Amino acid sequence: NFNCSPTLNNGSANPLHDRRVRRALSMAVDRADIVNHVTGIGQPIARSYIPEGALVGYEPPVEHGITFDPDAARALLAEAGYPEGKGLPALSILYNTGAQHEQVAQAIRRQWKQHLGLDVLLEGVPVTLFRDRLKQQDYTIARASWFGDYPDPTTWLQKMVSDDGNNDCRWNNPEFDALVKRADKMPRGPERLAVLREAEALLLDEQPMALLYQYVNLYLVDPKKLSGIEFNAWARVKLEDIAPVRNED
Repeated sequence: NFNCSPTLNNGSANPLHDRRVRRALSMAVDRADIVNHVTGIGQPIARSYIPEGALVGYEPPVEHGITFDPDAARALLAEAGYPEGKGLPALSILYNTGAQHEQVAQAIRRQWKQHLGLDVLLEGVPVTLFRDRLKQQDYTIARASWFGDYPDPTTWLQKMVSDDGNNDCRWNNPEFDALVKRADKMPRGPERLAVLREAEALLLDEQPMALLYQYVNLYLVDPKKLSGIEFNAWARVKLEDIAPVRNED
């Protein structure tokens, strides 16, 4: 999450209110390095907010997604008034301790130092304090994750509507809000999905979040003993469909 409010809690101007700063920071993250050398289980790099392949009939606008481009990131940061990171107010990455969040934050800190010349503070706190600080907007950058509850784009996109209680970024974009609300009144079908795709494209252009990777589920199954297992993005396995494999020997 990027804190997208115009001002920070101390009343000072928030540099992350400028989409150019958010995009620059996002462009300077080498996601391939993180999933290959930090998390180590090969999660798919996130080129979209809604995971590719999660929804039948919906193709996320990955062409609007951020790619690792440190040269473009430096140019964009300079355009925003912070050449080589100079003059940019202090930033920190807030995360809840445990579950490898610290290692990911450390990797991003190293990358921003290398590619943008930024010194970013790391703030690891217990999960209860982490949640409180999110809700109080007491952060500049914070770890985030989201799981879709039901198979529709709105289970992700509704989170980023300006008045939604889960919009911890406090990102406010009337055009995005209008697209999501317009889709709410449309019947299911390709036209509705096209409107939601337009909303996601706008979100990706604005980068209120630096999307890193999509979660994966790891299963250990012996195909010689079980069959009929169908894996899906929702991690819902119907045990009644699983059958033991009968060996003739």
